[in-house]
Amino acid sequence: MVRKVIELERQKGFTDRAVVGGIEALVRRHFPEAAATVTGYSKMSKEERAEALKRLEEKVGKILHKNEKLRLNTPIRYAPGVGEKREALFTGSESSRSRIFLPFSPNAWRTAPNSVP
Repeated sequence: MVRKVIELERQKGFTDRAVVGGIEALVRRHFPEAAATVTGYSKMSKEERAEALKRLEEKVGKILHKNEKLRLNTPIRYAPGVGEKREALFTGSESSRSRIFLPFSPNAWRTAPNSVP
């Protein structure tokens, strides 16, 4: 629901008229942990509102993904212990991925230099 309101707010040109009572009230009511993201939304410029909605969308995404089970199509950053910083390790080049997973493969000791089984 919040994502649809955010999209409508974008379509309306960040006028704070996508929902009765304003975005700030909606977020405070349904996602209190993300309320700081849009505090003072009605007094922000259009550019600031666009940035606030972008941050709100990310925050709400994290909250929603935290509460639901992971699926195969869930972005890797939502896996426990990964987060945004480590996501780059998993989405990088093929060589960086092999460096991550090689130590965990069952036969890695056979190909890894200086290793003792």
